[in-house]
Amino acid sequence: TRQMSSVLIKREGEGERLPKNYYQQLLPRLQSLPGVIGVATVNTPPLTPPTRSGSRFFVDVLPDPGPGHFPSGQIRVVSPDYFRTMGIALQEGRYLQGYDEDTLNVVINSTLARRFFKDRSPIGHNIVSGLFGPRRFNRPIVGVVADTKDTGLQNDTLPTFYMVGWSTEATVLLRSTVAPQP
Repeated sequence: TRQMSSVLIKREGEGERLPKNYYQQLLPRLQSLPGVIGVATVNTPPLTPPTRSGSRFFVDVLPDPGPGHFPSGQIRVVSPDYFRTMGIALQEGRYLQGYDEDTLNVVINSTLARRFFKDRSPIGHNIVSGLFGPRRFNRPIVGVVADTKDTGLQNDTLPTFYMVGWSTEATVLLRSTVAPQP
């Protein structure tokens, strides 16, 4: 049987930051523990209501809808092994990799793909974000993954895009063959 555990890691105090490469050092150590089969981080833990990590965006295959009409979706900043650790199936393209941290590449969920791309492949198209800042970002879509119920079991699945990154506040997810101990 497989078990999933999570822990929120954040630095308390204004201006406090985790050391550079903190998670890049922590995750391999956790992965080496007996029974661990997957370790990942995410900026918003699973089953969190959708108010915490949303963003306005649009897709480059449709006309710019203009202020007040941009769709909204969830953003998940994840470590490269997030999809494998969570058991989220790849439907098209590829998963995010470590080298994607230095790019704007994203993976989208199938809800976003169906809603905005209809019968065409989203691979190679862009999510346009940063709509209210000084600069817009074209984020190339490299993959589509299965939907998850990460905003709550009773909630509808929201359009979601994932990008590789590291946060000063993240939830570490650990999948193991060993039951958590109190």
